[in-house]
Amino acid sequence: MPVIDLTKITDAYISSLPTKWKAAKTKHDAALKAKKITFNKSLGSKLDKRLAWYKSIRKYKAGDSLLLVKAQLNSMKSNGKEIKTVAEAYQAKIKGMGDPAEKELRSILNTIISDAGKYDMDYVDGKLNK
Repeated sequence: MPVIDLTKITDAYISSLPTKWKAAKTKHDAALKAKKITFNKSLGSKLDKRLAWYKSIRKYKAGDSLLLVKAQLNSMKSNGKEIKTVAEAYQAKIKGMGDPAEKELRSILNTIISDAGKYDMDYVDGKLNK
């Protein structure tokens, strides 16, 4: 069972990932256009969904509908898988792009894969004891 770092599910940290992703894309927009690289799988919107799920799950109290929280956890895990898949596909797209753009984009994508994609899947597995 992976260790769950609770600092990665603070509202501030969750909200920072889409902002960092957008900033990196904006910073390297010219290099992306020059290489004709587009990111069209809505990674930002998948990252944006995370905060609402974590807030909802934190509000769960004994006596609330267990089915509702399980559905939210399963949706969160599915979104985590999508985040990981999309971020890995984006990493393949930027391969050979050249530094500093490739290095910075790869770094934020690695963070997104570990701190959003894999993290959400591990978090849900821990909650559901799978």
